[in-house]
Amino acid sequence: AVLGYTRIIELLLKKGADIHLQEPLSKMTAFMLAAEKGEWAAVQMLASWGAKIDARDKLTRTALMLSSERGHVTTVYALIDASADVNAQSNYDRTSLMLASEQGHAYVIEALITHGARVNKTDRGGKTPLMLASINGHTSAVESLLLHKANPLAQDKFGSTALMLATMKGHIETLKFLLE
Repeated sequence: AVLGYTRIIELLLKKGADIHLQEPLSKMTAFMLAAEKGEWAAVQMLASWGAKIDARDKLTRTALMLSSERGHVTTVYALIDASADVNAQSNYDRTSLMLASEQGHAYVIEALITHGARVNKTDRGGKTPLMLASINGHTSAVESLLLHKANPLAQDKFGSTALMLATMKGHIETLKFLLE
């Protein structure tokens, strides 16, 4: 599934390959691997064959989380079309939106929010998507989150706000945007 060879995938499935088989160490399925690599055509095919859309890997991440973190916006849309849970949380309470925000994938952020991702959800440390984008200096992600009503005054478990986190990391452009 990683290389997107949909004809091969279809042949294997027609011959009885187990679509739910998990790699022993990572617990990832072919569906999850295809999503992580941005192979949207393979994701669509595997979904149509009954892949478990919200299956979890060893770290309790879903295919949507993996694809969001990597910035594969076309695959993110394919997963959303297949009814992936945009608000699913990993074992650290991280969501797809948080992972996309942390990496600065503004187009993925837009896709997730447009399809119901909660913009002010917090992880175990109390960090919001806005905080994660700010601490990493992803100004376009910060802009997108603020346009969708992210709370710039929210505090994490240590009392830090997005503004404070951007300041601590020296992200001047992000800081300027947060101050506007």
